[in-house]
Amino acid sequence: MPVRDDVGVAGAVDVNNVWAGVGQMFNRTSGFCTGQLINARTVITAAHCVDGIEASAYGGALGGVPIAFGFAPVANREAHMQWRSRGLNNRDWSSDPEALFYNGLQVQSPFDLVSEFTFPGADVALVTLDTPAIGLPTYGMLFSPILENTPVSMVGYGGHGLGLGSNLGIDNKRRTGANMLDGLFTRSQFQEAVFAVPNLDLGGFSNNIPLYHVDFDRPDRDPDDCSRTSSDDLFPNDIVCETPPLTFTYYDRTDVYSTTLVLGNHIDWFPGDAVEGEAGTLGGDSGGGLFVNMGGQDLVIGVLSGGWLSGMFQPSETLYGDISYYAALFQFQNWIVEQDPMIYASVAVGDGVWSNASRWTRELSPGYYHVDDNGVLQNGLWSDAPKTLQEPFDPDGPSFGTIFDTKVEDLPSRKSGTSGETGGTSVEGLSSTADISVTVVSGDAALPRAEVGRNTPPSSGFSIGDSGFVPNNSYGLFGNFTGPASGQVAR
Repeated sequence: MPVRDDVGVAGAVDVNNVWAGVGQMFNRTSGFCTGQLINARTVITAAHCVDGIEASAYGGALGGVPIAFGFAPVANREAHMQWRSRGLNNRDWSSDPEALFYNGLQVQSPFDLVSEFTFPGADVALVTLDTPAIGLPTYGMLFSPILENTPVSMVGYGGHGLGLGSNLGIDNKRRTGANMLDGLFTRSQFQEAVFAVPNLDLGGFSNNIPLYHVDFDRPDRDPDDCSRTSSDDLFPNDIVCETPPLTFTYYDRTDVYSTTLVLGNHIDWFPGDAVEGEAGTLGGDSGGGLFVNMGGQDLVIGVLSGGWLSGMFQPSETLYGDISYYAALFQFQNWIVEQDPMIYASVAVGDGVWSNASRWTRELSPGYYHVDDNGVLQNGLWSDAPKTLQEPFDPDGPSFGTIFDTKVEDLPSRKSGTSGETGGTSVEGLSSTADISVTVVSGDAALPRAEVGRNTPPSSGFSIGDSGFVPNNSYGLFGNFTGPASGQVAR
């Protein structure tokens, strides 16, 4: 996690263990990521941190691919090596609560992690721990969208560095920072605004699902250093910064003009000054939560998905000007609720048999929240949550923000209804000094903040108020829960 130069790399380390429920993921297939406890048995993280193999293949204790989370603020390395040694030498992939190190039993994601997941679409995953993380804090989730600039906290175990410096790499320390939530919009809408190309559509689900965005601002930036050229100039719509070092990026269109970006570390993608403790993200922060404080508690509103390659929309030779985007949890409320392995249950009044499934009812988890029509935080579910992942394509769906000098609500795609639909303006080419022939459609311009198909997501239909199950407290079966009466899931 890069931080302001006046904070210093040591100043952002969570030495007081304030964020004790945020852990570092160790995955033998894809390196390091971050995740946070949403209950004592479940971590929410990013799907791209576990993609490339089937979700059902995870779980070292049952012969699958090992995965684990360490919750020490600065010293996960030793516990990780002990966990790895036990597993490789004795096939003992298990938790060590005294070391704050917990073994993962099961992974779940909305899409198949091999054939269907496309970064950063539906970039959320749940990991069930084999042992409850008793004594560690857990975080509620806010399932209604935030549609205004709001102070947020960011936490991660990723790379570190200073804004005017470079990525110094992962040192297994938990860092925390602050920022301002700048917007909710799609990657297609971001480039539509930046390049001033009406109805630009990068294509596909991953480019047209709304994401929460923040930028990493230089605190002493010159607000007049970067500006848009006017329609009277020879090359209109360029964004040009004055103070070197500068990075050149251009959008090449054969039918009209090219839009050139000349970027320096004074760039402010989303209007607003740096906040106290301002931070960005780097590789290894993926899956880390974006938190808002409401009602005196920290709630997760999203998990870190990624950002743009250095030299693309982030100036080279600096970390200031970086953009981070987060998968917004409100879009996955129903899937999370149906797949949540921690089930709160009540039983019918009177004598009965434990195994009588008709007597049990699923109750609301205390970790589910939404803001009601009166602006009051409530324990409950958001009634307008998307029922399927097709709904986020709605051009009139929730969104907000200003991208450099353009309000999201004023984008032609919002007004014409083309965003996320077939048609619009396709990308012909995007080039930069960092990679002179980048094809955005392939996703190469985007970078997951890890070390680095679309289909109907699986659904159990197991919702609040449902009956027809028996609490069994067992490990259950790998994969997604298939129904109240026909399957089990780790509890």
